[in-house]
Amino acid sequence: MKLQKQNLCNCALLAHSACQFVGCGSACVNRSSSFNWQYHVIQATRGSREGTLYMHRTVTQLWADYLAGQSPPSPAPIDAPPAWYFCDNEADANECARLVLTGRKRATSPSLWFFDNSGESLPVVGDLNIVTDWSGQAICIIRTTHVQILPFNQITASHAKIEGEGDGSLDWWRKAHWDYYHWELRGTGYQPQPDMPVVFQQFECIFPSGAA
Repeated sequence: MKLQKQNLCNCALLAHSACQFVGCGSACVNRSSSFNWQYHVIQATRGSREGTLYMHRTVTQLWADYLAGQSPPSPAPIDAPPAWYFCDNEADANECARLVLTGRKRATSPSLWFFDNSGESLPVVGDLNIVTDWSGQAICIIRTTHVQILPFNQITASHAKIEGEGDGSLDWWRKAHWDYYHWELRGTGYQPQPDMPVVFQQFECIFPSGAA
């Protein structure tokens, strides 16, 4: 499961009503004192709407460390790729990040309808992303290796094992993801269906080196 939310506070852009990122403007109603206050402030544009975004400093640091290890090093600054965490709660988000580091979790599977509703671009092979924990701290960098769109009811035991969550079984995958899709699609006008299209995104952990 993947929570398709940047680890950036973009309340000013998307009017999130439950943003948990500290330092946000008045749109935030659920700021938590447990969050780390060490965030960079950057200016960014989403479409035609501009706003102030807040990014945990470890995201830019992890990206800088990755770039420094490339040969040859990039002669010009390269912006960090999108950063996000998995799932819709702290325990699962942190556990999934750990599973990516160990190499057990090598895929995620949001619904295609989420992409249709949000306008977010579909993943493509070669995409880089930074996986964070629930608080926004960067954990690792992943690279997309394969993207498949298929109905929910055609997910197989092999897919479930690659995704690597829970006990790795297809039964566990179906139950957990059915519940998750109800959460992911809330307010979109869509309801989970047995034949709903799922975006099965496979990836590899490429940094830190040796993590997986």
